[in-house]
Amino acid sequence: AHLDSLGMQRHITARCAHFSLIPSIVASSLLVLTTGRQYCERYVEQLPLAILPCPVPFPRLMYYQLWHARTHHSAAAAWLRDCVKTVAASLRKE
Repeated sequence: AHLDSLGMQRHITARCAHFSLIPSIVASSLLVLTTGRQYCERYVEQLPLAILPCPVPFPRLMYYQLWHARTHHSAAAAWLRDCVKTVAASLRKE
């Protein structure tokens, strides 16, 4: 939707069922991956990769926790959601 609003479109060349394999695929090809910086930082020291600024301004990525209605109100699910939220907040870089 964001690229559409800019009159642009992305061109998907490859798809991969395992997100953790993508950095290796990119490192051994001429492909480009656009994703969050923190994910890329995990691989830039291990693989011949470079992190470059995106030439198109993008809004901040938003992540959501989704739960089945059957477990949404359980104490265990609420505890787990709170743990995930706390850890995610501690990883956030401004």
